[in-house]
Amino acid sequence: PVAAEIGALVATVNRTLIEVDVEKVCAFTLNALNVYVCLVCGKYLSGRGPSTHAYFHSLDEDHHVFMSVESQKVFILPEGMPLDDPSLDDIKAVFNPTFSAGDIAALDSASAPLGRDLASSKYIPGIVGLNNLSLTDGINAAVSVLAV
Repeated sequence: PVAAEIGALVATVNRTLIEVDVEKVCAFTLNALNVYVCLVCGKYLSGRGPSTHAYFHSLDEDHHVFMSVESQKVFILPEGMPLDDPSLDDIKAVFNPTFSAGDIAALDSASAPLGRDLASSKYIPGIVGLNNLSLTDGINAAVSVLAV
């Protein structure tokens, strides 16, 4: 693909649908090996070669931008072409956050800068919310009470 086509493909990336706080396993096989996330719809699918779930998803749904969960390398499917676009670095950073010792020490200070998630919502780095993953609201309430 030429630069204009690559730009159009990158424009299909939907950051609001990418969920990083879930178990990263293939939606079909529940396998955690060789998993890619569709950056258009947020589904986790195995493989990127022919006859894999990610490959067929790219053809069936016309979604072409995928990222390896393990290496954070981005590919255009079904071609399998690597894509190195700096506009996707924020997604890679959210998948694999790294902190220096100074960053961690600053978390306890009142002047710690707020982070932004992929939906541009502000949050306090180091704070992790509780997700309601089908009938976990009771345990979420218990954990909340114990944390206080």
